[in-house]
Amino acid sequence: MQKYENLEKLKGKACVALGFFDGLHIGHMAVISQMLNLAKNEKISSVVFTFDAPPKSTLHGSSVQYLVLPEEKEKLFSKIGIDILHSVPFSLVMNLEADEFVKKILVETLNAKHIFCGFNYHFGKGGNCGVEKLKELCKPYGIVVHVISAVLCDGEPVSSTRIRELIKSGNINLANKMLGRKFSYKFPVVRGLMFGRKILTPTINQNFPPNFVTARFGVYASWAIIEDKAFWSVTNIGVGPTVNANAKPHSETFAPEYSDGELYDKVVEIKLCEFLRDEQKFKTIQELKEHIILDKEKAKSILLANH
Repeated sequence: MQKYENLEKLKGKACVALGFFDGLHIGHMAVISQMLNLAKNEKISSVVFTFDAPPKSTLHGSSVQYLVLPEEKEKLFSKIGIDILHSVPFSLVMNLEADEFVKKILVETLNAKHIFCGFNYHFGKGGNCGVEKLKELCKPYGIVVHVISAVLCDGEPVSSTRIRELIKSGNINLANKMLGRKFSYKFPVVRGLMFGRKILTPTINQNFPPNFVTARFGVYASWAIIEDKAFWSVTNIGVGPTVNANAKPHSETFAPEYSDGELYDKVVEIKLCEFLRDEQKFKTIQELKEHIILDKEKAKSILLANH
C-alpha cells in the first residue's frame, strides 16, 4: 500500500472509497470490500480517500476518542489489500464546494472511475451535499457512484458512535460484533507499582492516550499478543483503587502463561473479549488476591472454550 498525505495525481483509473472509516467496523468494511472486489475485477487501483483526523475535530475543535489510532488504521488498510491510501488533513478540502470537490479531487486527482461510499456520506463545504448530489455531479464525468446501504445490528445501523457507547458501557461482546474483530489497543508497557509481583500476579501495565476511547472500568477476559503470540489473560481497566486510588485510568493485564522476561517499553496488544465484573476496592490485599484468582479462572474458561 502506498500512502499519500498530499494530493498527488493518480495514474490510471481507480475505484475509490470515501469516508473517515473510524474503527473500520463492519459497515465500513461493506463499503471497502465491494470497492476492492470491483477494482480487482476491472484490474484498476483500489483507493481509500480519508482524513488524518475526524472532520469534527477540525470544524468544531471537539476532542477525539479514537476506536483505532491512525497508525493502526493504516496497518488495517494495508492488511485488507488497499493499493493506495490518501490520508490528508481535512483542512485541504473543507472549503471546496461540492462541484469543486468532484472536479479537483475525484476527477483531477484520484482519476476515479467508480466511487463507493456509505448511505450517509456528506461532502462539500459545510457538508451540505449527500449521495444523490454526488451521483448528479459525477455523472457528466462518467463516474459511477455506488452507495452502500446501512449494515444493521439489532435493527439499527452500525456506527462508530454506537460502538464507542458500547465499549464505555462494558458491552464488549456487541462492540466486537459490530467491529468485526475484537476491540484492542497497542501501547508500550510501563512500570507500575510492582504490586502484582508481590502477590504473584505480575501485570502488563499500559497507559491510555487522552484521544483514545476508554472502556468501562472493570475486569475483562482478554488476549495479550506478545511478540506475535497470543496468551490468554485477564485485564483490569481503571485506577486500581485497592492499592493506588490516585492513579489515572490505565490497563493492567495478567497473562499467567507468559514467563519469558520483562516487557517494559515493548508494545503489547490487548484484545478485550468479555466483561467479567466492575472494578472494586477491596478491604484487604488478601481479598484482592482471591478475586484475581477467581477472575483468572473465569477468563481462562471463557477464552479457551471459544478459542
